Amino acid sequence: MLTAIGCAEARSCDFYFAVVTDFVTVAVAPGVHCVRAAMSVSTPLTINTPGVYIFRSTGALTSAVNVPVAYGGTANAANTSIFWVPTGAATLAANTTFLGTIMPGSSAAITLGANTTVTDGRLLSNSDVTVNTNTIAIP
Repeated sequence: MLTAIGCAEARSCDFYFAVVTDFVTVAVAPGVHCVRAAMSVSTPLTINTPGVYIFRSTGALTSAVNVPVAYGGTANAANTSIFWVPTGAATLAANTTFLGTIMPGSSAAITLGANTTVTDGRLLSNSDVTVNTNTIAIP
């Protein structure tokens, strides 16, 4: 996990955000998305273009209740990889469907709300991982 986080952190930023960023308000393309604050997903987010997506922040990762992060367009599990790398905790709200591997900072926890599903990824943490009637489907 630490090697994977190091690799993600070593990549140059393709997209840079200086403030708290909700990824539904910006165009999302393959590449490294760097946020110098917290990041969130508050309404449905669709990943349409194949490639590698790295969402990296100096803060936490959160999602709203009932919000999906899903494939669309020509993107799918065979041609797209998604990594979420917050330095703070990762908290996905209840009834959320999320794509990708979540790897928070070295002492940050991951919490999944009830009935949340993470597909085509993993939950990797040196701290607590809290689950509640969840589904996690690795690629």
